[in-house]
Amino acid sequence: MEQAMNFQAMPLQDRNVVKTAKNTLSIVWRWIRWFLGEIVTAMFVPSPTDRRIEESRERTRQLLARSY
Repeated sequence: MEQAMNFQAMPLQDRNVVKTAKNTLSIVWRWIRWFLGEIVTAMFVPSPTDRRIEESRERTRQLLARSY
């Protein structure tokens, strides 16, 4: 009787392990997607600081062009 109870308990434990592993993998996958998304965004979308620097350079170019 005890063996039968142990065999019945195993599939439940296995399902819990598989469910936990799937949840963990889904969380890790979300972190990887978020991290890669941030990298791509940083590569192609200028930050506010970059925009200010570019605007400052453009003003400098215009002032130099007027002075000649």
